[in-house]
Amino acid sequence: MLNEAIINKPIKNKILDLNYELFYESIEDIIAKKIKYRKQDNLTRDIFDIAMAIFFDKEIIKNLVFSRFISFDDLEILNSSLDRLDEKKYILELEKIEPQTKEFENIALNAKNIIQKNIKSLEI
Repeated sequence: MLNEAIINKPIKNKILDLNYELFYESIEDIIAKKIKYRKQDNLTRDIFDIAMAIFFDKEIIKNLVFSRFISFDDLEILNSSLDRLDEKKYILELEKIEPQTKEFENIALNAKNIIQKNIKSLEI
């Protein structure tokens, strides 16, 4: 069961051979919901996911603002929340995520800066 699609239609599984149809939420929908609904929570998984999304698509945050699902106010709140991030706790919780490659580990360790730099580039 998927949550309501906000930005893009659900993506139909074409990889796994199943006896039923399987759909996935788009990256844009996942990131939009993390920003819209959990921007103040500073959840390690959310921070990592947002940074990874930015790594693979430098325009994702700007495009989400243009979609009007997230606002500049949401980004200001996210940015302020990241300023208050308990970095020791964040690093400890990264061990649970176990980034798959050294490159992903580097992104995880720099996620706060990646997100804040991307937000700043929008000149809120």
